[in-house]
Amino acid sequence: MGQAFWIDTPAPAEAPEVARVHVRTWRETYGDILADRFYGATALQWRTQFWTRVLTSAGPDYPAAVARTPDGIVGLALTGPTRPPPGFSRRAPEQLFILYVLAAWHGRGVGQALLDTVLDARTAELWVARDNLRARVFYTRNGFEPDGDERVDADFDGLVEVRMVRGLRDEDA
Repeated sequence: MGQAFWIDTPAPAEAPEVARVHVRTWRETYGDILADRFYGATALQWRTQFWTRVLTSAGPDYPAAVARTPDGIVGLALTGPTRPPPGFSRRAPEQLFILYVLAAWHGRGVGQALLDTVLDARTAELWVARDNLRARVFYTRNGFEPDGDERVDADFDGLVEVRMVRGLRDEDA
């Protein structure tokens, strides 16, 4: 059996480590899709600033969680009130903004534990890269379904994302 992991809340001082894992998981996930500029020193600096803001001032409405091993952080997640992109309406009260796990830890329950910690089974929406089939299968297993909306994210070199939603009742649609 593999090494154990546990889930907890990252401290503000851990923002640089969380950012390093965030950039590394992006390289592992999108390395064939996005340009190298998304994984270099500038990306790391931006992610460090982002995680510093989240962990110091985002408050309880934006819970973050990390998966840890004795060797360090192996996954991260962030949720909060839905913030639809321009031109799209809100489909659920909460949004899963971030859920990434180091490739070496895929298939070990880390992603599930992170999702369960930050979102449990609540109604939510998320945007996922259309070509990230592994993630889409994972989210489908957790009750998320594409709602038909797609967007081209100009900030990410035209990456096509699909919205997935979980837990809507017919009268919510």
